[in-house]
Amino acid sequence: QQRQRYVTKMGKCQVNLGNIQEKKRFLSDIFTTIVDLKYRWFLFVFMMCYIATWLLFGVIYFADAWVRGDVQHIGDPEWKACIENVDNFVSALLFSVESQRTIGY
Repeated sequence: QQRQRYVTKMGKCQVNLGNIQEKKRFLSDIFTTIVDLKYRWFLFVFMMCYIATWLLFGVIYFADAWVRGDVQHIGDPEWKACIENVDNFVSALLFSVESQRTIGY
């Protein structure tokens, strides 16, 4: 009994994407779609996933610092900040990148 493969031993991809009319069917087979992408598009999607999560967490960290009043009390020695050293969006973005790269959520 011979098993079918996604990629032959010669390196040829056996996944054939036709013109899919239904978007639901296309998104249900996202794995095969990503496997069949050209490298430049795969790298673009891969990088955009990282950048989008960095931006999302940066917005969340900055919004948290803003709502709790950490941004308004910069330099106040009596104020106990919730997130230390987040004074603007750039510092929140750098905190997001640093925490995701070290902890690796």
